[in-house]
Amino acid sequence: MLKFALYAVIVLVVALLGFIFASRNETEVALDLFLIQPVSFGVGLWVLSSFIIGCVVAWLISWPSHVALKIKNKNQSRKLKNQQDEILRLKGEPAKGN
Repeated sequence: MLKFALYAVIVLVVALLGFIFASRNETEVALDLFLIQPVSFGVGLWVLSSFIIGCVVAWLISWPSHVALKIKNKNQSRKLKNQQDEILRLKGEPAKGN
């Protein structure tokens, strides 16, 4: 719960700073996207949107390795528990939870 609250506060602060940045940089810039007719928005909006898109792309790139590490961690934890149970069995002590 504390982790979620911290993330929420950080997101709100970044959103507020982004809003202030966008409102102070209102100069219109027409950007010619390859397949779309030129789109005109404020400089602040273009900078913020490129930052957000960059964050999302970076998260998408790092996500598979994060999932792989979680799976590896789960497998290692399972192996460790099995080895601890095996040690207890070889010592002649009953395993906990059985």
